[in-house]
Amino acid sequence: MLVVLSVAVSGVRAQGDRLKTSGDHAAMRTLEDGTRLTELTGNASLVGQGLDLSGDIGRLFFDLDEAEVVGNVHLVTDSLELWCDSLRVWQLRNEGRAFGQVRIETADGVRGFGHRAIYLRDQDWLALIGNARVLQADQVVAGDSVTIDRRKGQLESFGNVIVIDTANDATVHGEHAIFDQETGLGIVDSVPVLRMREGDGPMTRVDAELMVFDRESETQTAIGNVDFRQGLSRAHADTARIVGRNLLVLTGSPTMEQEGRIMQGREIRIWSVEGKVDHIEVYDEATLTDSTPDTLAMEFSGIPLANTLSGDTLEIDFDEGLIQSTRVRGNAHSVYLPEDQESVVSVNDVRGETIDIRFEDGRVDVVDVRGSVEGSYLFYERRFEAPVDSATADSLATAAELAELTELAAQAELADRPDSLTATPGHSLATGSPDSLALASTDSLPRGDLVDFRSTAQAVQYSGDQTHFDIPGRRIDISGDSRVQHGTLILIADEVRFDTERRELLAEDDNVVRLIDTDTELIGARMGYLFDPQTGAVADGATRYSDGFYEGAEIRRIDKSTMLIEHGTFTSCDLADPHYHFNARKMKLKVGENVVARQISMHISNIPVMVLPFYYKELKRGRRSGILFPNVNIGVSSRDGRYVRDMGYYWATNEYTDFKFEMDYTERREATFKIENVYVKRYSFDGRARFEYLRKFSEDTEGDEWKFTSEHRQPELWEDWRASAKIEVSSKNVTRTNLSTNHNRDLIDGQLYSTASMSRSFDSGASVNFSFTRRQFPNADDGDPIDDARISEFNVPLALSFKSGPVIGGTKRPGNNLAANFLRDFTWSQGYSARYDQQRREAFESDAASGNLRYGLNWAPDKVGPLRISSGATFTDNWVYTNSEKLGYIKFTAPDSSVIDETIRDPSQDEVVDGSDNRMALNISNVASTDVYGFFAPHIGALRGIKHKMIAAVSWNLRPG
Repeated sequence: MLVVLSVAVSGVRAQGDRLKTSGDHAAMRTLEDGTRLTELTGNASLVGQGLDLSGDIGRLFFDLDEAEVVGNVHLVTDSLELWCDSLRVWQLRNEGRAFGQVRIETADGVRGFGHRAIYLRDQDWLALIGNARVLQADQVVAGDSVTIDRRKGQLESFGNVIVIDTANDATVHGEHAIFDQETGLGIVDSVPVLRMREGDGPMTRVDAELMVFDRESETQTAIGNVDFRQGLSRAHADTARIVGRNLLVLTGSPTMEQEGRIMQGREIRIWSVEGKVDHIEVYDEATLTDSTPDTLAMEFSGIPLANTLSGDTLEIDFDEGLIQSTRVRGNAHSVYLPEDQESVVSVNDVRGETIDIRFEDGRVDVVDVRGSVEGSYLFYERRFEAPVDSATADSLATAAELAELTELAAQAELADRPDSLTATPGHSLATGSPDSLALASTDSLPRGDLVDFRSTAQAVQYSGDQTHFDIPGRRIDISGDSRVQHGTLILIADEVRFDTERRELLAEDDNVVRLIDTDTELIGARMGYLFDPQTGAVADGATRYSDGFYEGAEIRRIDKSTMLIEHGTFTSCDLADPHYHFNARKMKLKVGENVVARQISMHISNIPVMVLPFYYKELKRGRRSGILFPNVNIGVSSRDGRYVRDMGYYWATNEYTDFKFEMDYTERREATFKIENVYVKRYSFDGRARFEYLRKFSEDTEGDEWKFTSEHRQPELWEDWRASAKIEVSSKNVTRTNLSTNHNRDLIDGQLYSTASMSRSFDSGASVNFSFTRRQFPNADDGDPIDDARISEFNVPLALSFKSGPVIGGTKRPGNNLAANFLRDFTWSQGYSARYDQQRREAFESDAASGNLRYGLNWAPDKVGPLRISSGATFTDNWVYTNSEKLGYIKFTAPDSSVIDETIRDPSQDEVVDGSDNRMALNISNVASTDVYGFFAPHIGALRGIKHKMIAAVSWNLRPG
């Protein structure tokens, strides 16, 4: 029951305990539960304690210390103003709750909106609930609810969060956000999505697990599984940082994809102008992967599936979205497949210190590689091409002199025309044998099968100080200590031009150009070479073979082993001004066979003394002792100092054996000594032995190295024995397979394997076998005993076996002694073996010896009716002794679970085994079997009968113990 006591007085004012109230009308009421209230209607106002509250209706609950204002509510405090439809205030709790069309404004200019609000005055804390929005400066924060903590200077939003950055035209969506109003830092930590656009550029979208915004530095950071999209560009990383409006920094396994190009590295930086990518930088293990023609993967195996570019750093420039240039710095590497692959499929793989690429209309135009350049050009011709004639060869060089060289190379095909200089018809010199690396081109690819590109393509290896690739012109220019290799042919010059379309090489050098093939070498001022038909020409050339020196105004190589020399000289004197020489108008040198010349004049000290119409000399090599002059190479380099290469002596000891002694010497680095012995005795034995020793002078090297290899085969030893051996041993560390050569690239064998064996079979049927095997793993000891790498293994097995035989001899016959006939059904066998095993590891050593003996007795009487019966017993005794020790090591682990790279000896984990074991075994077996034959006649066509056989057997085995 509501008791109403009302006083209707216009302009009434009442004084409460805490608030001053006023209104057009006032009424006091008491509710059924005894609660007293005063209701003010018409311009209700409650003022007090820094709070000014007004509205249409006001209610004061005195006993509850509660006040309520309804209709056009306006609240003013010292820190904010609030407007709403209704507001309830608790004075003691300093709490207010607003409902309906809530709007706030703080003293520092923050505005907020929502359906409801909660205000804690003493904590200076406010929450907007229901479609909440807060506006501050040029930023809008919206969500299902937004809280403002003025003491902490924080703003927090929950549920369907939207953050709008009007200055940067960016929005962020998420489920939770918090902002520090003093530092300007903001965090969206639940399903954040950033969208932004610059001008008329494409929309940028960033998805992540967490986003951090720094208003002061204008930086936005996305963290955790970041996905970035802008037009046709897409990137993924662990972390992305957007600086201002133009820079994006990706870290943590970043990957960026743009129009078929994929970039990867440890950090990627992307600059944009008006929403378009303008510049990209990739750092640390940077790679750029581009697409290749899809049809190649359907036709070839072993071919690269993409164009790749990699290095320490990678920079890419764009103009209006089109790529303009690319720069790679540090450990630069490029794999490139030309776009036109119709007639010839090719791949160019090059490395250097730097690579610069320029593009024209989005296509590669020019590539420059600098610094220790090494590359390979692989090509596969899909069909036969027309033979190269002299007119085609003229296009090899723009300079007239180089054109003449290549014309000579092309005309070398005509060198087999018969005359007195070249060869008689049908002679082997008349035609050049094809190079083993020259591959027959196919007019079409095999259907249904993939072509193995690596094994079928021809390879051109090249190196130099720098290279220039003219992609449209299909040309590679190599300069500075240039070296080109095609098959067994090597071209060395200061400058080399390689026409990849015509397969032509041009070389020139201020000093000399060198053309090396197997055991022949040509030098000259200028040189041209054609890959097909593998001919070359040299101007002002010279060569050396056997004990002779050959020079000529023009030297043409018409095949791998034949050279034609025009207006040449030859001598065996190795002085700069030889004591004598021969001049010849034409010469033909067949390497390893002979030299033929015509119109010869002999000169002594440049004085002509004799004229010959014809000259012939045999060049076949025999076994003759002497200094190995053809292999001497003496010189000086700025890096190594003075050096002597391949100096040696050959000693033809006798008809059964010879020795070769060789030495290399480099003043500042090393000296290598090699001894090789070959021996052969026909029908008896043969073998070879080789020892190499490398002495190092540099203090920063690990020490001297040596290697010994040997092979021996002897099918008959002491008439009854057979023996063979293969030995490979070396020092602990070996840096290259052949210690007497110094190449930049060399494959090291994973292990060295040694074995030897001796065996003999006796007339009695017994046989003995003895052997040993040893495996050494050079370079396996890495100083880390934790991985316990194998160092060496050694095994020595010995076996002695006997042929099984009857217990007593003689023939079993009826009427003989029954006991003797019974014993003749017994056979016995025996065998003995022993073995020694040794194993060495970084932290483990083991030695084991074992022995085995075996005795067998078998009884097989004649058939008992249809049954075959046999019984047997086998006794074995195995003895094993093992002595091994495994040393314990540990690695410390840091608090962050990372491993400290330091190995510590831990004796508590040592494992030692020292003991023997003996096991004896007896096996008894019994078998009974019979054959069952059958026959049936199916009468099917010409088939009249089928005979079959079935074997039935029962066995019983016993192994005591």
